[in-house]
Amino acid sequence: MLKAELIQVGPIYLDMHFECQVGELLALVGPSGSGKTSALRALAGLLPVTQGVIELDQTVWFDSAKNIFVPAHDRLVGMVFQNYALFPHLTALQNICLALPDKVGQEYAHNLMEDMQLVDLQNRFPSELSGGQRQRVALARAFARQPKLLLLDEAFSAVDYPTRKTLYEELIKLRERIAIPIVMVTHDLREARLLSDRMCILDQGRSLQQAPAELIVSSPRNARVAELVGLNDIYAGTFFQGPVPGQKSDPKPGRLLWGQGVDAYPLEIIDKGRLPNQTEVKWVIAGEYVELMREDRGLANTIAARISKIRQLGDIATVQFIFSIAHRPRMQIDLSTRLVNDLDFQLHSDIYVRLDPRGIHIMPVYTNPMQKQAEKLRREKSLNMAAILLVAGEGARLGNIPKVLLRVSGKTLLERHLESMSALGIQTCVVVTGAYQEVITQQIQTLSKQLPKVYLVQNADSKKGQASSVRLGLEHLGLIVPEPDLVIMMLGDQPLLDVADLRQLVERFKVRTHGQFVFPQVADKRGNPVIMSGQVFREILQGPEQTVRGYMDMHPEKVDIWQTHNEHFIFDMDTPEDLILFQKKTGLVIELP
Repeated sequence: MLKAELIQVGPIYLDMHFECQVGELLALVGPSGSGKTSALRALAGLLPVTQGVIELDQTVWFDSAKNIFVPAHDRLVGMVFQNYALFPHLTALQNICLALPDKVGQEYAHNLMEDMQLVDLQNRFPSELSGGQRQRVALARAFARQPKLLLLDEAFSAVDYPTRKTLYEELIKLRERIAIPIVMVTHDLREARLLSDRMCILDQGRSLQQAPAELIVSSPRNARVAELVGLNDIYAGTFFQGPVPGQKSDPKPGRLLWGQGVDAYPLEIIDKGRLPNQTEVKWVIAGEYVELMREDRGLANTIAARISKIRQLGDIATVQFIFSIAHRPRMQIDLSTRLVNDLDFQLHSDIYVRLDPRGIHIMPVYTNPMQKQAEKLRREKSLNMAAILLVAGEGARLGNIPKVLLRVSGKTLLERHLESMSALGIQTCVVVTGAYQEVITQQIQTLSKQLPKVYLVQNADSKKGQASSVRLGLEHLGLIVPEPDLVIMMLGDQPLLDVADLRQLVERFKVRTHGQFVFPQVADKRGNPVIMSGQVFREILQGPEQTVRGYMDMHPEKVDIWQTHNEHFIFDMDTPEDLILFQKKTGLVIELP
C-alpha cells in the first residue's frame, strides 16, 4: 500500500495526506493550481518536500523526520505524461525496451505491445504514430519497468474521446494482470468516476476528502468539496432532530428547514446522529436522488416546480426548474435526452420533483469560530488508549486453524493488527486466546519490540461465546491499565482493517456529540472494532456479570452508531469463500498457517 504525507509552506504549499491500496486506482482531482502534479512529482522523487512521509509496501522512500530520501532512479515508479515524453529517434519497441529492467528480456516488451495492440506498430517512430498510439506506447513503457507504483499525469487528456475510451479499456485490462497502486491526476470528473476506486479531492495544495467517488459526490465533506465535484446547487437551511410533522419517516428521522424564516420549507431527511439540534447547515443532493415526475405520487419531499430551461447536448439534457415554494429556489440536473422526450418535458412545463431523503447531505456551517476550534482541539487531544484483541475462535469453517495467523503479504493478521495499534499510539494490548494459545504465544515472541506491550490471557472455555472472551479481556486489562481514556475491542480476523481505519474510528470517538460507545455500521451490518470510554469501562468492571453487549442494550443513549461506507469494518475471514473474495478484491495471496 502507498501512504503519502506531503507538507511544506513554500515555494509550493502542500498539506496532503492520501493512501492507495495494492491494485487500487486513486484519482487526484482538483482545479488548476491545486497541487495534483506536484503530488505526483513528489511521489516520483522529482520534487523534494520539506516534511512528510512516502511509504510503499513498508519500504520508506521519504521520511523527513528520519532524514530518508530515496532518489528518483531508485524508486520503482512508472510514469505516463500528458505529452507522451517518447524518444523521437527510437522506434515504439525501442522506447519500451529502454525501460526494461536488466534481467528482463524483450519478450516482456512484446507481451506488453500485444496487450496494448501495438504489435504492427513496433518499428514505427513516434512521428509516424497517432496521438492515441503514442500514448499506448507511453503506457506500455511505464509498465515495462515492472514498477511498484504507476503515476498517470493527465495521461488521456491530449487525445479525442473515442481514443480515450480505447485507452481506458487498455488500462483496465492491464490492471487485471498487474496489481500495483496507481495514482492518476485528472481535471475530468467523469474520467475519475469511471476509472478510479477512490478519489482524493485537492484544493490549493490541501487534500480535502478521500473516499470512493460515489460517496464523495453523495456526501461531500464540505461546501468546497461539493463545488469541486460539480454539485453547483448548494442550499442553506437548519437541521432539526425529529420528523417532519405529519410525514411518514424512516427509523432515524430528521427535519431540514430549507431557507430562512417564515418562507422556510420543511424537508424530511435521515438523521445520522452527528449534529446537535438546530444546527445551521449547507446541503446538497446528488442527481441520482432527484426524480422528476408528471404526477404527484404522494412520496416524501415531493414539490411542485416549473421547467425554466432545457439544454440538450447529444444524449444528455440539462433541465433547470424553479420550485413552487415561497423562496422560489432553482435546481438543475442532467437527464438522458430520451427520458426528457418520453416525459414530454417542454419549457414552462409543470412537473413534480422528489428529493429522496436518503440523498440529502447536510454540512454544518460554523458561524461561531469557537465551535470549529473546539472540535479541532478534541481531534488533536492525546488520549491514553488500550486495546483488547479477540482471537479465541477455533476457525471451524476454515478447517480448524487460528485465523489470526493467516498471512497476507508475508505478515500474519496478528502482526498487522499490532502494527496498526502501534502506529495509532496504543501501548497496551490484551490478546484473548482460546484453543491456539501456544502457537499464538510463539508468534508474539517473534514480533518486533516496537509493537504494543502484549498481555496474553486464555479463555479456557471459549465455546461460551465471544461475550465471555470480552469480559475476560476487560478484567485483565483493568489490572494493567485501570484508568484508560478509551478501550478499542477488535476481532483478529479482519484482514482489510488498517491504521487509517482505526484512526478514523478514534477521530469519530473524539468528536462525538453524545454517548460513551462508538461502533461502525455499514448499511444494516454492524461492524467492528467497538470503542468504549474509560468511564463505562470502569462501570462495566464493577458489575461481576456485566457484558459489554448487555450494557449497550441497557443504555442505548450511550451508543453512537457511526454510519459509514467503509467495508473494512465488516469484512472478516470466516469461510473459504471469504478467502477467495479477499484475494479477488486485493490481488493478494493468503497463506494458511
